[in-house]
Amino acid sequence: MRFFVGVIVCLLLWIPSLPARAAARIAEVRVEGVHRVDDDAVRVQITATVGDEVDPETIDTDIKGIYSLDFFDRVWVTSEPSPAGEILTYHVKERPYVEEIL
Repeated sequence: MRFFVGVIVCLLLWIPSLPARAAARIAEVRVEGVHRVDDDAVRVQITATVGDEVDPETIDTDIKGIYSLDFFDRVWVTSEPSPAGEILTYHVKERPYVEEIL
């Protein structure tokens, strides 16, 4: 029992000495799901750029900006690791062109 307590104490003392993990950098920004709307109209709303650190607040602002175009039912972002950094993909689901036929 004393041995396990000693191991736990050593681990607790060792963990803070580990170097902090560097924030991930954006290697690429992609947009998927755009069919009728111009791809550039969506990209104008995206402020996250290659080389920036991945920042949840920036991504949240980007999503709100894309929603403000009022062309999409759903907007979400996925992140995929790559050797150069994170690949951010902004996914959009466009609203139906015709919602109702009278």
